[in-house]
Formats: sequence, C-alpha cells, structure tokens
Amino acid sequence: MSCRNASRVICMLAWLIPAYAGAQAYPSKTVRLVSPFAAGGSTDLLARIFAPKLNAAWKQPVIVENRAGAAGNTGADAVAKAAADGHTLLVCASNLAINPSLYTRMPFDTVRDLAPVALIGTAANVLIVHPSLPVQRVQDLVVLAKKRPGELQYGSGGSGVGSHIIAEMFKHAAGIDMVHIPYKGSGPALIGLLSGEVSVYFSNMVAAMSQVKAGRVRLVAVTSAERNKAIPATPTIAEGGIAGFEADNWYGMLTTGGAPANAVAAAHRDIQRAIQDEQITARLHELGITPAALSPEQFGRFIAAEMDKWRKAVQLAGARLD
Repeated sequence: MSCRNASRVICMLAWLIPAYAGAQAYPSKTVRLVSPFAAGGSTDLLARIFAPKLNAAWKQPVIVENRAGAAGNTGADAVAKAAADGHTLLVCASNLAINPSLYTRMPFDTVRDLAPVALIGTAANVLIVHPSLPVQRVQDLVVLAKKRPGELQYGSGGSGVGSHIIAEMFKHAAGIDMVHIPYKGSGPALIGLLSGEVSVYFSNMVAAMSQVKAGRVRLVAVTSAERNKAIPATPTIAEGGIAGFEADNWYGMLTTGGAPANAVAAAHRDIQRAIQDEQITARLHELGITPAALSPEQFGRFIAAEMDKWRKAVQLAGARLD
C-alpha cells in the first residue's frame, strides 16, 4: 500500500472512530424520566423507584420531571418533541393508549412520535370508596346509586384518563348515574377521596394500596377479570354482578420517536435489569404490579392492541373530547 493510500485509510478511520464511539455510548448525559401526571401519582412513584437504580447503572444523573396536564398528553408531547437521542423517557400508563381515541386533536402521533422501550408491568385497578359511604360490596354501591341518582360523586385523575373512562364504563354497565369530579392527576384525586370531597374512585393499585392498608379508604373490588394475587380476598367487579367487566392497567417507558436503535436497546436492557432486581421486583409486587418482559417491538404491538381495545371503551362511554 502506498503512503498516500495509507494516509487516506488512516484519515477515514480517524473520522469513523468518534462516530462509532458516539453511537455506542448511552447514556452520554443526563436522562430525564418524564411523569405525565402530578407528584404522588402512580407514574411519578414508579419514576422515583427506577431513577436511583438507573442512575447507578448509567453513571449519569437521572432526573424525574412531572409534566401534568391533558390526561397525560402534556408530558407525552414533551417527550415526543424532545431531542431524538433517547435521553428523555416517558414513564406512562394505560392512558397513552386511551388518548388517541379520546381526543379529537392530538398534539403528537403516538405511534410515529414515541418509541416503545420497555413494558414495566400490569396491574389491576381497584374500586375504592370513602369510609363514610355505606358500601362494602359492588352490589351495595349499585343499590345506593340507584336510590340517589346524580348525588354520588366520583373522582378521576382528569377528564379522559383511565379512572374516568373506567368509571363511565361502570356507570353504563350498572345502569347508574354518578357525577364526575376531575382532578389534575391521580395523586390529587386520591386526596379528594381521602378528604371526602368525592365518595368513589377507580384507582390504580399502585397509588391506592398504602391508603387501603392504613384504613383511610375502603377497598371494594378489583377491575381485572380474575382476583389479584396481592389481594386475593377482594372480589372482582364481575363477581359483584357486572358480568364481563374488565379494565386492567399497565405501565411502561417510551422515548422520542426516531431515537437511535442502540439507545433504545441499551435503555431497554438496563430497565429490564432494574425490573429483575430483587428489591424493585418486591416493590412492584407490593404495589400490585406483575413485572413484564417484552422487547421494544413486542411492546409496540402490545400498545397497538391496547389502542384498539380502549377505542371501543371510549365509544361505549361516550367520552370523546375536543
């Protein structure tokens, strides 16, 4: 090889090495975990459970950022419009699959603008009531609501979020009328129930169980098709006479659409390792979450199926928003 050719090869390698090194390094800077709901809610809690573990694994700062509003759309939109480098992650729940059917105008395209990274796990939602409400079973609530149509108030984490849609599904299936009181997130909604501002709330198990164990709210039923292993004595809503009722919740992480494949793969790998950590696994089980293990591609197909399922639920509830 001539000296001139050798020099050309060396120059080419010198140009490629930084690009290759950059492609392999993830994360290379601070990572933001965006919770699209207020502090104290389920996605906020999960973000704060995972942040220290990912910080230790990545040797980079991992910051939890709350971007509440529009049933989770505000936070999701912030991630959708972030730099497509994988350093901004959305800690999401089932509302991500609900919103495309709920809102006439979406600020982003869920499939195009967000890239699935990892499914954290699935959990039942729970029907809880204020202790002052004379309700022990689903049947009790239905009877009471029929005696007092339009008087009972139920809370939600906001118009269009899962807790709202599930309650509307329940109202429709049970043939009852309750008044909707929306809050700015599941945390404030739970506080509304604790204070007695509302009497009924369909909560995710993550946020509810500590209050149930403390006796501050009464657990009536789970929304899953089968009883939850974490609370096996609690009947399903279907067992309470609402045949076929089912409305589970799920949690996952996504990043900005178009993020490098190596960044998505690295984030997926380390999130899965965190999920498998004994302490985090135990914490998830304590919160009623069954850990999951799907590849980013499988998680994408899972989200697509969920979007189809909730499209039908939104139509049933008649909850379409502008």
